[in-house]
Amino acid sequence: MRPVLLLVMLTAAQAVICRASLETNPSDEQCAAWIAAYRADHPVLDKQALNGTRPSQVYFMHIPRTGGKTCFSCFLKSAVPPSQRCLKAYDGPRLALSSPSCGLISSHDDYSLVDSLQPGVAVVTQLRDPTSRVISAYEFAVSVAAESLGAGGEGPSLQAPEHLNYVNTMEVWPWSILIPWFRRNMQARLEGLRKEATRDGTTTWLKFKTRKGQVYWWNRSTNATSLTAPTPMATLEPYSNPLVMPLAEWIEHPIARELVHEGATLQLLGISNVSRWGGEATRLRRCFHAHAPARAELAALAARRLDGLAGAGTLEQLHASVEAHADALGISLEGPAYRNPDEWTWSFDPVEGADLDARLTVRFPARAGVSAPSAPSTMTLREARRHLMSLHESLIAAREAQAVGTNLGSHERGCGGQEGLGGMSFHCTGRACAGVGVHEQGLHQSARHSGADPGVGGRSH
Repeated sequence: MRPVLLLVMLTAAQAVICRASLETNPSDEQCAAWIAAYRADHPVLDKQALNGTRPSQVYFMHIPRTGGKTCFSCFLKSAVPPSQRCLKAYDGPRLALSSPSCGLISSHDDYSLVDSLQPGVAVVTQLRDPTSRVISAYEFAVSVAAESLGAGGEGPSLQAPEHLNYVNTMEVWPWSILIPWFRRNMQARLEGLRKEATRDGTTTWLKFKTRKGQVYWWNRSTNATSLTAPTPMATLEPYSNPLVMPLAEWIEHPIARELVHEGATLQLLGISNVSRWGGEATRLRRCFHAHAPARAELAALAARRLDGLAGAGTLEQLHASVEAHADALGISLEGPAYRNPDEWTWSFDPVEGADLDARLTVRFPARAGVSAPSAPSTMTLREARRHLMSLHESLIAAREAQAVGTNLGSHERGCGGQEGLGGMSFHCTGRACAGVGVHEQGLHQSARHSGADPGVGGRSH
């Protein structure tokens, strides 16, 4: 036998063996050893005590479908000047995350990202009732996949970003996996429905009118005509219809178990399938899914890590969570709300050592119900600061007079990124939702009782 052929055969055999070993569930003894090594390499830290001082870097660990974009965009991002924000990192870091200029970062990454951040980074996150979070993930992925099918083409665009701060949903985990999966599922189901319709002639009726005004219907498949309207299709149930895998079936699918079930737990542990801890994370996920004792031990570690974060809120008590985050991070909810310079011309980003007498062009846009101070087209930086403070005072006064919040703590109206506004409800009971976020119910309750006063919380979405 030729040496090259032998080498190819040996390599193929090794690949089969490796793949088989990966697919074999680990033993309880292996899991116990791996978890012990994990405890030693990634110890759970005590509660971050910031004592009301703002940390040099904040990492908002965005757990998908928890209202995280609202919490980040309307609160954390608004509290930090643009020059101190990291470039968006949802599809991968775009700069050295330990850089002094990277003071605020938000990402769908898990806790393993902490290894790449500044020492002592303050980690903040947001949780949601696990069942609601799983249903919301289904709704979002189905919606985006359906829109891409309706628009034609091969799927959502992956064109080059317009600028460094642009993020494409199709490159963000877990949507980079879930949306193409749902799209393929829908395409296969649509093709099956087309073939069925062609064979049975059930959905191919076209409406016509004769020269005398007589209305009739013609079936393209059977060449039949009818003077009466065919029976219309029944209204589709949003969570159970032939166009997409029903929710109850999808919940049991391996892709849902891998990406969505217990997703918050895996992100807190740093062992999701986007973990930077590589093979270690893969092994621990296998233990988590295969062995109840290992799952319980890892869930307990996740709960302890949650308790050690600088802040942990819940979607169900968004207002109280924001207040708790602000208190922990030393952020004043009565302070100025910064915007991106390319979004609002009145954004003010203080720069240390700036020439206060330098002249610049400033335009103050009008705000409903607020009389903005008149300002010349050019002024010094010192004058601009004074005008901005005056405008801020006017906004505060308008809020108090109209009982309409315009400060950082109440931005949910008119702020981009609202999630879960579909208006449909699904009551998940029985076998369909068995095992959905079982351990996360404890995490969710822990965050509710430690991160926010239950008597203060308000409705978010």
